[in-house]
Amino acid sequence: MQTKELLAEIDSLKAEIEKLRPLKPEVEHRIMQKFRLDWNYHSNAIEGNQLTLGETRAFLMEGLTASGKPLKDHLDIKGHNELIDFLQLYIQQKQELTEADIREMHKILLREPYDTEAVTEDGRIVKKRVELGVYKKTPNFVRTGAGQIHQYISPDDVEPKMYELVTWNRDHARTAELHPLVHAAFLHHRFLEIHPFDDGNGRLGRILMNLILMRHGFPPVVVKLSQRDRYVSALRQADVNEKTPLFEFLAECLLDSMRLYLRGAKGESIEDSDDVDKQVALLKQELLSVPSPLQRTWEVQEKLIRERLGLLVRRLDKKLILFDELFENHVFRCHYQWMVGGEDLLISEPNTCLNSLLELLHREHSRTPPSLFRKIQFSKAWEGFQKDGMNAFNVHIGFWVSFEKWHFSIESLDVRFKQSLDYSSWLSEDEENSLVSSIAKEVLVRIQNQRRNNKQR
Repeated sequence: MQTKELLAEIDSLKAEIEKLRPLKPEVEHRIMQKFRLDWNYHSNAIEGNQLTLGETRAFLMEGLTASGKPLKDHLDIKGHNELIDFLQLYIQQKQELTEADIREMHKILLREPYDTEAVTEDGRIVKKRVELGVYKKTPNFVRTGAGQIHQYISPDDVEPKMYELVTWNRDHARTAELHPLVHAAFLHHRFLEIHPFDDGNGRLGRILMNLILMRHGFPPVVVKLSQRDRYVSALRQADVNEKTPLFEFLAECLLDSMRLYLRGAKGESIEDSDDVDKQVALLKQELLSVPSPLQRTWEVQEKLIRERLGLLVRRLDKKLILFDELFENHVFRCHYQWMVGGEDLLISEPNTCLNSLLELLHREHSRTPPSLFRKIQFSKAWEGFQKDGMNAFNVHIGFWVSFEKWHFSIESLDVRFKQSLDYSSWLSEDEENSLVSSIAKEVLVRIQNQRRNNKQR
């Protein structure tokens, strides 16, 4: 169909949708969840996870991906999903779009700075730092499918061009001279022409397009992965001022979304047979950005004892030294258990015990198969309280560390303390303070209670 016919059909379906509104909240939620699934899946899938490196570089000119980036960066499903949440709230506020809003959207989309590969003017691949919400500071070039080097608008021109863009958008939003679909398509393409950021321009451009459409009561346009080639071709034609193919392509995409919305509003099925596949793919893509958890290994235990546990033990010992002169004798003990084998005991001052533990671990590391610690218990005992002439008594207190496959636990029954942590983390400063202070206070309480009991005899 021609552009006029497509726009007429869009207006006809829009009128049909308006007759069914307002929808029940649960119906509206079900429809939006379907759009969210497709939007997250396709807008990220089209970014390059199905492309070869050569295809990725060719498509970079259209804002679809950044070549050479780790998969976790350009498939950041979480950032895209959070930006959809932001967009829905932003639409409700009915604010005029500003450059600050666009920069904030960019921050939400990419979530954290990272390094990516970029093409120089002479075609070399170099590293570039991608900052959040910051216009590009260095030129960005891409190698087109024909092998030519294309340069986007220079960094010096980005601010005036973005000012022109938001001014153009504001003026057309106020006058409503353009059909919303044409307005959205213009905004989308002009944003990609400017290419203001070092990365994320394609996804953000589609977000801005849907901002215009959704503000006019339309459902979001979802450019599907299977439509990638036609989408790229339409963008290339728009680059040489042939806008009609882009209008017609996006109009057909919008009609697909409107028909889906109508089916949902009428209570008909809107599920696709591959929706579960999409959900699984999104989960896998999101998990790619989640670092694999550390597990119990020789290196992990050695580092934990040397850098973390050792400092805690020494810190606790400095606190407990305050009680030493109140007793005739005091002793520091360390019990340990291997993954395979019984329990052994070390009796010495803390530094010597810790060094002995590390030596034992190194010794085991040289064996086949090596063993690891299952549990390490640190305790201190005082014998023969002697300061007030009453009956002597003893005090014993401590804590232990248990090592599981994916986590370890620090626990003390004496002060009812227990904290389970993964191997990449440690107690917060407040938690460490609490453990040390609680153990010292418990020793004091036991001394005071024992003296009180002795006096009552």
